Amino acid sequence: MTRYTLPPRWTLAIAFLGGLTFLIHEVSWFRMLSLALGATVSASTVVLAAFMAGFGLGAWFFGLQCGKRLEASTVLILVLAGGGVTALGATLTIKAGLPALQPWLIRSGMSAEQAGGAVLAAALALIFVPAFCMGGLLPAASGLLIQDRARMAREMGQLYAWETLGSTLGALLTGFVF
Repeated sequence: MTRYTLPPRWTLAIAFLGGLTFLIHEVSWFRMLSLALGATVSASTVVLAAFMAGFGLGAWFFGLQCGKRLEASTVLILVLAGGGVTALGATLTIKAGLPALQPWLIRSGMSAEQAGGAVLAAALALIFVPAFCMGGLLPAASGLLIQDRARMAREMGQLYAWETLGSTLGALLTGFVF
């Protein structure tokens, strides 16, 4: 099996851009859910819970795949493509379909409380799926970046720092510019 690697700078740049886009999505989804559900604790809780659960389970799942079943470069391609496609789908569905879901469920015979719960569950699922894909970024990137056990802590620290700095910039840009 051929092992593909990227130059360390590229891997760190991918982590930075990944973090940037992930937080652009998170902040955008929170805003969209606030418009659909009202600016409530429920909207922020759904986004944060779905994002953190998706990231955690995605990191665990894709971490198991790196080197065992798939090369880290393949996992990286899968998580970036999967995250992008599912994030687009979630964004379009949240924007177009979610606001119409609760009234439709009520017209179909659900109580307002049940319909509200169903909408929250749908929002949770819509955000969880792309977050699950996004969670694979750090395991895949670390599989490409870390080549030597002696430098593992330093390189993992760099990778996490670049991803977190990208996330910070993404949140700031979305909140104050976009």
